[in-house]
Amino acid sequence: MRLVLASILSVLWSTAHAGEIIVDVASIHTKPTYEFTTTTTYIDRDTGKVLKTESTSEFRRYNNFNPGVGYRTDGGWMFGSYRNSYNQRTSYAGKEFMFTDNFGAILALGTGYKEETGRTLQPIAGLEYKVRLGGGYTANFVASPPLFRPNTAGFLHLAISKSI
Repeated sequence: MRLVLASILSVLWSTAHAGEIIVDVASIHTKPTYEFTTTTTYIDRDTGKVLKTESTSEFRRYNNFNPGVGYRTDGGWMFGSYRNSYNQRTSYAGKEFMFTDNFGAILALGTGYKEETGRTLQPIAGLEYKVRLGGGYTANFVASPPLFRPNTAGFLHLAISKSI
């Protein structure tokens, strides 16, 4: 979280009056559910020894409604927060790399995936395609295969941005 806040402050400090407001909207996944495992460990109070460990698994549906808000500078630095597909709050900071006016990639670090990955900060990466809607509005589509999340699905995410 400190990394995210430090990134936000540095971006705000270096950027005066340019960029885009980003509104995260929704995602579609390559499979409808993910496996959620709960592990319970029973410990002897007197000896502290593990008596047994039980794991139970269930399949949960991905949350495809991902409301959130963010900011992207003209230089491509971005940060924000959204409700992720596991119904957790994700805060992120990263960089957009545009190869053409409409096609690029994003690389970021985000919180909110610890239960699924075991990591406090999770890499977020994807290919981005932008469709200009007029009036300073853009539809941003980000496609991400499960490269950093081998036990989960790939996804296509939609965000709408507005130049300010």
